[in-house]
Amino acid sequence: MSNKKITTSELREKLFIEQLNEVSVLKFSKNALHRLSISDSTLSVRELQQLQLGFEKAANKGSEVSLIIVNNIAYIVSIKNSTVITALSDYGTKKRVINEIDSIVFM
Repeated sequence: MSNKKITTSELREKLFIEQLNEVSVLKFSKNALHRLSISDSTLSVRELQQLQLGFEKAANKGSEVSLIIVNNIAYIVSIKNSTVITALSDYGTKKRVINEIDSIVFM
């Protein structure tokens, strides 16, 4: 039996992962889950539905990797793998270069 103590942030991240897995058809990478769990933003069911709708729109246009923006959070999504690669909640406050995307969907 492990004596490892779980920190509050680890517990929060674990609960967040469980909730996402219950309601989402998209997979979330560890990076995306970590960024979402530590951000001040929450991902509501409505926002998740918007993300999934943006995913469907990008897929219907033949995109492979898309930047989908929902309520000030930018998600980089692999359409081919149905996976959210990463999420950026502070993209407007820092200089960033996002490459290897072939579409942008504003929701």
